[in-house]
Amino acid sequence: MKFFTKEWYLNSVASLICFDLKKSNKAQKFNEKYYNSLYSSQEKWFLKNRKLLAKQTHTEFDEEKTKLDFSNQCKENLDFVKASFPESLWSSMPDERLLALGTADSDTLAAITHYCGELSKKCDKAQREYEDSCEILAEKIGWYPINSLEKLVNSPICSLDTDGSTVTIKTSPENTDLACKVVLSVAKITSTDNVFSAYILYPEILEDGDRFVLNLLCEGENKELLEFSAEFQGIEIEDI
Repeated sequence: MKFFTKEWYLNSVASLICFDLKKSNKAQKFNEKYYNSLYSSQEKWFLKNRKLLAKQTHTEFDEEKTKLDFSNQCKENLDFVKASFPESLWSSMPDERLLALGTADSDTLAAITHYCGELSKKCDKAQREYEDSCEILAEKIGWYPINSLEKLVNSPICSLDTDGSTVTIKTSPENTDLACKVVLSVAKITSTDNVFSAYILYPEILEDGDRFVLNLLCEGENKELLEFSAEFQGIEIEDI
């Protein structure tokens, strides 16, 4: 049983949305002036931070492009909320666009907060079940490879090679200042997306009969979720 699935990850992210929402009585009625004011203030904050970042990194700042980035981010925010929650939680809002700006009326906020709590419980349960499975797994392969998986988190995959029955995965130090090599012996890749350059979000080792399975949940370009799975008998994880 795979624990850290795409659905699990999306639910984990969605469960935190309630913390980014604030209640506003003005959201109880459609008010174009209020929406424009809120959008404008958040856009100014976005532009200010992007301009500061450009200055720090000695890169060009394009105000029009940055405004477009903010607009696209708002659209993505709203799309994610709609995809993550049942329509009944947000459809009664007079102006659903406010959700993209982190604002909701009291009833909508209460409904979403309750739903986020249910998602959080579900995700925490899967996390605990994986940790319980590790207790049993450690008796067979030891704690070192299980604990060493933490070194892979947030690291981009820079190579994935197969040589006979050996599968080797290497990560770059680009994001974590730590590069690692994972060597799977008597191994076979069972399924994989194009994970080259993707960031590893959640790695897991599972037991499958007399063999083991390494699953990697990754994030590629445009935040696309990608997966890798391989069966193996032996595993070595080392810094490089």
